[in-house]
Amino acid sequence: MSNESPPANTVITDASCFIILDKIDGLFILESLFSNVITTPEVAAEYGQRLPAWVEVRAVENRSLLYKSLLRF
Repeated sequence: MSNESPPANTVITDASCFIILDKIDGLFILESLFSNVITTPEVAAEYGQRLPAWVEVRAVENRSLLYKSLLRF
């Protein structure tokens, strides 16, 4: 992902978000709430279903920043 912060109307999702919304036929909720829905190829694979066309799948470009943020948890 780029060094720019995503706009406020953008959400970066994880697999649990897709899985839970899919179980209640509610994936459309993401599209109605956010103009940009982004996920990673790893999350898309974990979800295991075909994502809607409006979900942008992007690889993380700065892995060291990703790992630093994960270590905080």
